[in-house]
Amino acid sequence: MEWSRIAEHESWRKEVHRPATYVHKWWARRLGSVARHLLLAAVSGPDDSLADAAARLRGLVVYDPFAGSGTTLVEAAKLGAAVVGRDINPVATLTQRQALQPWDLDMLADLFGQVVRKCARPVQELHRTVSNEPVLHYFWVALARCPECGEDVELFTTRVFARHAYPRRFPRAQAVCPGCRGICVTDLSKDERGHCPACGITFSFQGAARGRFMTCRHGHRTPVIAALNGAVPERRMYAKLVLHADGRREYRAIDDFDLCLYDKAAKSLADTSPDELVRPLGALEEGVSTVQALRWGYDSWERFFNERQRYSLGLIGAALRDLPGASAEREALIASFGRTVEHHNLFCSYKGRAPARSARSSTTTYCDRSGAASKETPGVPRGDRPGSPGCSPGCTKRPSTRTPRWTSGPRPAGSSPSTSPRCPSPAP
Repeated sequence: MEWSRIAEHESWRKEVHRPATYVHKWWARRLGSVARHLLLAAVSGPDDSLADAAARLRGLVVYDPFAGSGTTLVEAAKLGAAVVGRDINPVATLTQRQALQPWDLDMLADLFGQVVRKCARPVQELHRTVSNEPVLHYFWVALARCPECGEDVELFTTRVFARHAYPRRFPRAQAVCPGCRGICVTDLSKDERGHCPACGITFSFQGAARGRFMTCRHGHRTPVIAALNGAVPERRMYAKLVLHADGRREYRAIDDFDLCLYDKAAKSLADTSPDELVRPLGALEEGVSTVQALRWGYDSWERFFNERQRYSLGLIGAALRDLPGASAEREALIASFGRTVEHHNLFCSYKGRAPARSARSSTTTYCDRSGAASKETPGVPRGDRPGSPGCSPGCTKRPSTRTPRWTSGPRPAGSSPSTSPRCPSPAP
């Protein structure tokens, strides 16, 4: 058996090949195929087959005192052993339970349906076009003001914001025009510069941000951190990805309806009773993996989310909180909310059309780039069963498992959005 080949295959999409231990975020998660091989090797003799080794495991007890997300426990249980696991971290034991405990699938589907019925419509209403087409992603860029001329600088490292994971095979990409902010289709196999058909300008793909520095249009070069001066950067929404009825996807520029819809979400957040939403609590602790986010002013978990995200995730969290009972199925859905939070925040960047998921999670983004260019996705499932997109199974002094705590509570002072005009009604 080629264990290396199996492990390589599993490593490409671990959350697909081993979903039970991927309900909640965990660090340093090991491959199941590697743990399986080690377990079989531990009980096999020099001339034993795999079947002989597996037979020896049946009836044995496998104890893992530092069980983490439960990879070893799951593989041992699959091979017929009894398992006992311990971990000092409650997030680890929560993840282990999701990997090992049996679920009533009918009850799980019923509880999931209750969440969808309660919050899908209000969330989807805030992620649509004026023609009522679903918006899959909104794209944002952070801004910093040049201290010499006062110009707001868009902190793009590149103006190509959407490209395929394999650009040599699929060179078609999307760039944003620095003049009119139109969306320009480009071919990375031959285009060295972008051209905007709307305003006619030709532009460099290189953005204003490079490394630790930014350069405004007048040539002033400034460290980004110095320009921010301790403040959280403002953000500008510049593009969206729209889903057509026939399944086609189209990148479009932001229009007045998009801005109005965001203001509507901000107003809904301000006007909704604290009991109807759950909200992120807690501050970031200073450490190796959080120093960059803290330097950019992101000192609390609430600042990791824009107002539409806080409203949408707050509705979903409240729907999960209000599910009846204390069943394993209810706990499974609540545990999966951690993954939803991880992939729906200001620090998620966009990988474009890729074989894997289209978003880099917050834990791989805020540690280095601080989400200068990010994407926003509806946090509500579009399907009718658990596991649909948006409801999938969120660092300190060492990387710890501290993720945002969400709870009901009053809105922080100073975060009230401005009053917005009435949004036009969508087309039927």
